[in-house]
Amino acid sequence: MKACSKYLFFILLLAVLAWCSAVSASAEGTAAEKAALFQNPKGRVMSAANKGDWHAFPENSVPAIQSAAQKGADIVKIDIRQTKDGTLVLFADETVNRMCYPTPQATTYLKDLTFEQLSQYTLRSKQGDALSQNTEYKVPTLEQALASSDTVLFMLDFDWGIRSAVYEAVKESGKLGSVIFLTRTSAKNAAEWRGSISENIMTMGYHKSNVVFLATSYVKNYLNGGDAVWLATKNPYGMNFQKVVTGLFEAKGRAVASPAMPELCGRKTDCETWWNDLVARGFSVIITDYPAELSAFIQKSLAATEKLAQLNEHVNTAFHLPEIQADIFTQYKRNFNAAKSKADTLLSRGFAGEQELDEAYYSLQRAMDDVERNFSELQKGKSGLTLSTGRVLVAILAAAAVVSAQVYTHKKMKKPKAAN
Repeated sequence: MKACSKYLFFILLLAVLAWCSAVSASAEGTAAEKAALFQNPKGRVMSAANKGDWHAFPENSVPAIQSAAQKGADIVKIDIRQTKDGTLVLFADETVNRMCYPTPQATTYLKDLTFEQLSQYTLRSKQGDALSQNTEYKVPTLEQALASSDTVLFMLDFDWGIRSAVYEAVKESGKLGSVIFLTRTSAKNAAEWRGSISENIMTMGYHKSNVVFLATSYVKNYLNGGDAVWLATKNPYGMNFQKVVTGLFEAKGRAVASPAMPELCGRKTDCETWWNDLVARGFSVIITDYPAELSAFIQKSLAATEKLAQLNEHVNTAFHLPEIQADIFTQYKRNFNAAKSKADTLLSRGFAGEQELDEAYYSLQRAMDDVERNFSELQKGKSGLTLSTGRVLVAILAAAAVVSAQVYTHKKMKKPKAAN
């Protein structure tokens, strides 16, 4: 009996380990799966770690990329520059003074250094601020960066003038399917460049304006072959912008925003409150400085999506809206239809934030409860209105107002007329 129990225990242990392994692999995914997801406009929200996980390692470094991948990032946005001898490296600034140690006494431009000279420096921690420290890490080449992870996509941010060099380096590395080329140029130039390349590549445009007609024109032209557009603006994304511009992405591509740079994101900061806001406005790729937190937000949103989908399925298969025509029941039916329409819209869109999904869930559940409760009351011959603290208070105030009016009128009528 004991031997049997031990045998059963080991079977269960192996099953649990296998399940954990499968969950881990599923959560991590592959770059190929992330590419397919990125090219699906109705796919879930995707996170893009800005310069990797720079809170833990120097920005644009290999360990920053790997840490961002481990923390759930789908994409890592990296900056590409070219040294004097033509080597492509990961670096954000024109000069090396902010991120490199020892800090040069004079302003030193990266383009004036060979890769060998650049390699004499080490990277400063985080983003090279006043309190940053020297580290052991060097400025990596683009080739080293692309080889550092097979589970994320790389969003390459580079000057348009070195596009050919960047493309050839990525092609030679065999990573074309894992790279998103951020094309900071006109939609026409980007289209011509894509047309000159025989391979299928993923590209993302960049438009810095919230003027509706300019943004509309750029998005329409870019998505005719491109995969996404980063809509950058220092001004808030207004309701008209949301309805007209982000509506163009449906079934055509992904809208990208970067709260990691609030000055390029309608002054929206990089936190869950504004992630919810951006997703509700139609953005489905978010560039962030907090890859772990954004990944957790996405997972919570997926769980909320599943919860809403299950309730919506119950409504579709087991809930029947009564056909009663009573006027007093009309508002409950109207509320139910509005809640059901909202749920259908969110689920058909393919992505939404946790807050919007939860609100839709509870609105639909409440509308169902109201219909069922008040229809039951109507069947019993009652009014269909359920008592609540608010309704009782309104009734008391209304009654008090009527009584006061009657008292006032009565007193006025009994008041003796003045003598002539």
